[in-house]
Amino acid sequence: VARIFRLQRKRPMITALVDRSGYICGLYRRYAEDLLQMRARQKEISAKWEGMRWYDDLEGELIYLLIRDRQPKACVEFGYGSGWSTSFILQALVDNKSGKLWGLDVADATADNLPAKLRKPLTLVVANYFESQSLVPHRFDYLHWDCDHREAYVTRFISEMADRVHGFASFHDVFYQADTLVESSWGKETARPIINYLNANSLPFFSVANCFATTERIFTCREEIGIPRNDVIFYNTFNTSLFYE
Repeated sequence: VARIFRLQRKRPMITALVDRSGYICGLYRRYAEDLLQMRARQKEISAKWEGMRWYDDLEGELIYLLIRDRQPKACVEFGYGSGWSTSFILQALVDNKSGKLWGLDVADATADNLPAKLRKPLTLVVANYFESQSLVPHRFDYLHWDCDHREAYVTRFISEMADRVHGFASFHDVFYQADTLVESSWGKETARPIINYLNANSLPFFSVANCFATTERIFTCREEIGIPRNDVIFYNTFNTSLFYE
């Protein structure tokens, strides 16, 4: 896989960012029919939604497609909030007919957002993340992080839990701009420790953030399978997630 960005700066460079647009477009084509059906269900869920929804269609679709493709058995989500990202994870697990999700947060704000038919694979844990490790599997096939974004907190999480990821992972609120480590970036607190960890361990990562030109290929691919650009469930300006495997 070709490396597409090598940003020059005084802080650690983003050296492991790779272009996975070809692979992602392949997933869109492979799961096109299921994806269109998932989007139809997601529109029904969205119409009754209460609470915040930070995940753009593109991020949610990629979470869905990666889970469909990788078939994870143990998924853990740190910071499920009102359950919007959770709903994409659950849709994929239900369509896979396998896998379970453990969601951890300091409060449960899902209310009636998640339909009962999606909740079967789900266990919600209301507790401090670092005090509830015994309540989730020791080994994660998929990890999703969207909770406390302070740098010290993310650093501690990585030091205590990164080795438990044995599949793939996603971190939200990273790529608000291409050079996410600059002081003006909203995502720098999350970005700095996770990117430093990935670079130090030579782990490639990818993103569908709008600040990267490769994301345009994904939009074109979506149009080819029948998702017009104006067919929007929820729009976010940035698509900030980082994915690694």
